Amino acid sequence: MLEFNVKNQIIERTDNFKVVADSRNYLTAKFSFSEEWEEDVTAIFGYENEYYNVILADGLCHIPWEVIKVPFFTVSLVCGDRITANTVRVDVLQSGYTEGKIPQEPTPDVYQQILSRAKAPYIGENGNWFEWDKDKAAHTDTGVKAEGEKGEQGIQGERGPQGEKGDTPTPDVAGEIPEPLAVNTIYDLGTQRSLTLNLPPGKISDFVEVDFLSDETPTTLVITSANGLSEYDFVPRSNMIYSLYFDWGVLYFDRGSSEYVYGWRFAYAEYVASEV
Repeated sequence: MLEFNVKNQIIERTDNFKVVADSRNYLTAKFSFSEEWEEDVTAIFGYENEYYNVILADGLCHIPWEVIKVPFFTVSLVCGDRITANTVRVDVLQSGYTEGKIPQEPTPDVYQQILSRAKAPYIGENGNWFEWDKDKAAHTDTGVKAEGEKGEQGIQGERGPQGEKGDTPTPDVAGEIPEPLAVNTIYDLGTQRSLTLNLPPGKISDFVEVDFLSDETPTTLVITSANGLSEYDFVPRSNMIYSLYFDWGVLYFDRGSSEYVYGWRFAYAEYVASEV
């Protein structure tokens, strides 16, 4: 079990458990909170640019198997309207497991978790209705398809006008950065003593990557966004190579409007300069 202490908006890991890759329905997380974390809390687990939200029950949850991969996954939290927290890195050791031919069931999304608690029927990944079985205390597959048989093809409509040409991915940019940054772009900047990153508006699937070297004098870094940015606790160190990654996605759930709020999500990797 991984254990975390959450005080105000800062998460600290308090256990010494060694995490090994590829486990499923085994690894759990336990969170202890300061008093402001009173409403339902959602844990956010991330691996590379994929994130999985899990609603906590009494401060506990299973960690989604999709993120338990080398070299590490990240943990963050969100609560109410709204309390956010920093991101914590959990290192993962290589396992000796080799995948077989039977696919694993995906971790339920937040919507399915809420339905499970409400014991309401829902449509599963296979397209069947799942209903609550009180004897098994779980939702079970009824075998009934939620979608009916396909009807006869209708009359073909008139062809519409040709749409505009789609965006072409921007090539790598070296040396200088624009104001603001461009989406879907990798910036290879070399050594940087001072660096200001102003993130642009984004949409789902957009990303920005910034690579730079922090030499003997650590880089002074400022990250700004008028369009939403996840909480982060990151200060460059000396003699390190950094790869900063921003992807556009869900930041938190706004209970007031009952809508997800989107923005830039931040992650990074660091390497000792002499090892690269």
